[in-house]
Amino acid sequence: MNRCDKLSILNQLEYIEKDINARNEIIEKFKDLLVKYPKSRDIRRYIKQQTQFLNGIIYVYDNLDILKNMVNNEIR
Repeated sequence: MNRCDKLSILNQLEYIEKDINARNEIIEKFKDLLVKYPKSRDIRRYIKQQTQFLNGIIYVYDNLDILKNMVNNEIR
């Protein structure tokens, strides 16, 4: 693997991390909406779906952490 490939991998992992943070913020905003509209099934359904999707992304990202460590060690 050359240096460009390694940097590309690190950039992609950083993008995934930012996506996780953004999705967390959106879920929190919808939870705030749920306080305002406690009987909304649509909001509850959306929060549940997004949380499940986010948990899947986090699971994959955590497993990619091994790849990130390997790439970081090779760059140094």
